[in-house]
Amino acid sequence: MVQYMAIKIIESYNTFISPSPTKSKHKYAHASVNIISVNNPFSPVIEVNGGKLSFETTQRVLFAVTGNARVKIGEKEVEAWRTYTLEPGTKVTIEGYSYVAFHGVSLNCDSETKTPIKPGDIIRCKTVNGEFNGKKLLALKVPLTMRNVNGNWKEMLRKLQRHVELAKNAAERGAELVKVRVGSVEFEMWVQELR
Repeated sequence: MVQYMAIKIIESYNTFISPSPTKSKHKYAHASVNIISVNNPFSPVIEVNGGKLSFETTQRVLFAVTGNARVKIGEKEVEAWRTYTLEPGTKVTIEGYSYVAFHGVSLNCDSETKTPIKPGDIIRCKTVNGEFNGKKLLALKVPLTMRNVNGNWKEMLRKLQRHVELAKNAAERGAELVKVRVGSVEFEMWVQELR
């Protein structure tokens, strides 16, 4: 049985539910946050349009954020363009331009327009247990080299879907995520010992 949990909006300024990437300011950031939160890329997400969003969780949830934003989980500042597992009672604050998604989210919105989010609003999404831990969680992120759209955003999206799928498969097979520096650029890659 699927359990749904609540996310309570504490503070909201210039934040909206965006029904699809085609209605969002940054289509690729909208679709990519859905990919790394294991949702359909064209599902609704929360758009923080230069404003601020604070929320608190009531149960364990998978949360992702993309864009140019300052993200704090509790008192710790964390990187955007990746996925995190949030424990019950966790407070998250996001400021700037970003897209926010939760695994299995249920957002009520008009299919044509953005819907404002207000303090006190409740958002429902699926609870998660052990299925998104450790290495598998590390696979749910957008690499630095894939954060900007070079050309067609839908083509970039297909490449990101393929990348995330390969990373999840590598993590499930026991590969390790390592950082490699080539000149002045640092890359991450999955490495598995051959037997």
